[in-house]
This record gives sequence, C-alpha cells and structure tokens, in this order.
Amino acid sequence: MPAAHASDQEFLAIGHALVAEAVANKDLFLKHGMWDGAIDDLNQGLAAYDRARAEGNEGRAAHTGARAEIRSLCSELVAMVKQLEGMMVIRFRDDPNLRGAWESARNVPWPAPQPVEKKPAPTVPPKESAA
Repeated sequence: MPAAHASDQEFLAIGHALVAEAVANKDLFLKHGMWDGAIDDLNQGLAAYDRARAEGNEGRAAHTGARAEIRSLCSELVAMVKQLEGMMVIRFRDDPNLRGAWESARNVPWPAPQPVEKKPAPTVPPKESAA
C-alpha cells in the first residue's frame, strides 16, 4: 500500500504496479478468492482517479487564468474611466452644474471589502500525566 503522504503520481504508480502483479498472478489470485472482474475494476478505478486528478488540475489552471484575466480587465477599465474623467472635466469646465452632476454621478459607493476571517488554530489539550 502507498504511504499516507504519497503523491498522486506515487499512488498511481503503485496502483498500476499492483494491477500488473495481479495480471501476472491472476490464476493464483483467482484460486485464493479474487473475483473474476477485480482487475478490470482496479483498472477502471485507477482511470477514474486519474481523470478526477486531471480535472482538478484543469480547474485550478482555469481559476488562475480567470483571476489574471479579471485583473487585466480591471486595469483596462480603470484606464478608461481615467480617460473619461479627463474628457468630462474639459467638457464641463464652463458649466458648474453639469460638473457637479458628473462628480455626483461618478461617486458610486462600493461595498467595503470584508476581511477574511482567520480560524484559530486548533489547540491540543495537554496530556494528563499518569500519577
């Protein structure tokens, strides 16, 4: 059996080695109680595990890519807003009412970011001494 801290690759390698051993000694294993479809079940399980691992890796990569894309889009939007601000200041420079309306319209309240709650580390109760 793989160690509890084995990596995914180690786990798969050991699993495939076990399947190879079972194939090589199939008659012996069948004689001692292994059911006929056990090797196919093992192969299907390993394949399902490998697919799930690949999907998880793809999901993490997509999440990272989406986060980078959002940052890029936000930077572009900030640049556009700054350009628009420059145009509006020039456009409304002779009309204080329009300038005040513009400043009011662009003063949109945003929700304040909420701090991330940090969970306290679990405490281990002290061991009682045997008296």
